[in-house]
Amino acid sequence: IPPLCFFVSGLPDVLAYLDMVGEVSLAFEKELQQYAYDMIFLIPPEKKIYVQDHHRKEDFETAILAHEKIQARYATQYNPFIVPWGTPEERVEFILTQCNAQRL
Repeated sequence: IPPLCFFVSGLPDVLAYLDMVGEVSLAFEKELQQYAYDMIFLIPPEKKIYVQDHHRKEDFETAILAHEKIQARYATQYNPFIVPWGTPEERVEFILTQCNAQRL
């Protein structure tokens, strides 16, 4: 069984952010179609822990909009898993359970 490899963001995220600023690049969108992921996990922003900092420059409302755009972009090619809110351990368990089910 090959090892698992996770990415914090994927190429469709770029398209989602371009959607947010009204920039459409059909050539770029077509170019990205040659790259694929086996599974997609999305973690919605959570108001209880959301902090604006040097990594998260947008306010919470903008983060929600970005998440919606990202989810819509992934949904065009994939059936993304929405990771439920919980402890980090519970989230890891959810993700690994889905990965193991996919690999069977």
